[in-house]
Amino acid sequence: MVAVLAGSPLAQAGLQVYLDIILSANGMPLRPNGTFTLLVSHHAGRKLTLQVFNLWSRQIRKVTVVPQEDWGGAGLLGGSIRYEAWDPKSIGVRIVRVLAGSQAEKAGLQPGELILGTANNPVTSIDQLCALLQQDVILCVFNPSSSLTRSVPLPLCPQGLGIEAEAGLPP
Repeated sequence: MVAVLAGSPLAQAGLQVYLDIILSANGMPLRPNGTFTLLVSHHAGRKLTLQVFNLWSRQIRKVTVVPQEDWGGAGLLGGSIRYEAWDPKSIGVRIVRVLAGSQAEKAGLQPGELILGTANNPVTSIDQLCALLQQDVILCVFNPSSSLTRSVPLPLCPQGLGIEAEAGLPP
């Protein structure tokens, strides 16, 4: 999942951007053939049970969503979902240290947080993060202490973000 809109059926079900991977819907494994979109549209206004794997907790859980047109935003689920192969070892960049006076400090980034990506691009390496910072960007950042994901807008950072980081989820 690359986007979850506030107040949406996906948000109400507690799904998290980049960390939650939908494995199946009503027992049907997800495939890249569009069946998920079809299944969602056929369940408008009715419960749809998703089997979800969380990369952070490494646990599978079942969640129920009700696809709706009238939730107050775009789409039946209020999110952007795309089929991708994921390697848990290459998800995100973990902040080890934030340098004083840096863009990271000004943005409120904290050691231990995980930079997951943007609305369009997952971050799978430090080099990829550096490339994203060559323009204004809104990063998706996960805080393991609160188990919350938030959006962090950053201006162009040609000198870098001002962090020491490690690629991937901790072991």
